[in-house]
Amino acid sequence: MPIFPQPPFKLYGLDHMVVLVLIVLAVVGLAGVTMKMQSRCVGRGRSLLGPCCSVTPLKVLIFWVTNSDMQDNAWPMHFCNRVAVIGFVALRYGKPLPGELLYFWGLAGTLQAVLTPNIPYGFPHPVFFIFFLIHSGVVAAGLG
Repeated sequence: MPIFPQPPFKLYGLDHMVVLVLIVLAVVGLAGVTMKMQSRCVGRGRSLLGPCCSVTPLKVLIFWVTNSDMQDNAWPMHFCNRVAVIGFVALRYGKPLPGELLYFWGLAGTLQAVLTPNIPYGFPHPVFFIFFLIHSGVVAAGLG
């Protein structure tokens, strides 16, 4: 008997559309806040968003390794998880090369993954939350 409810994911279903709208609102909101704040506050915000980008892929690997039905997705680490770690470096240290990689790889690959996800479970399964948390975080960091 599964621990979590396992509804199937429907591409462009209600749960997917709600997540897409929330991502757009979050990116627009973050851009507005960033423009109005001074550079000192923006640096603090980046310092807080950076660890989220690196800790989330770690949580994903732990979740996928401990759940037998998801072990085939745990190794090797997916490209978007690697971009999330690059996002941590870019946001935390402010170096130009990781920032450029985050921008181009994050928006080219990760945005496509958000628009056309390939996940087996829909809302409210943890895989749904983990997938969209990582991918939307990379997109927001790349645009931020």
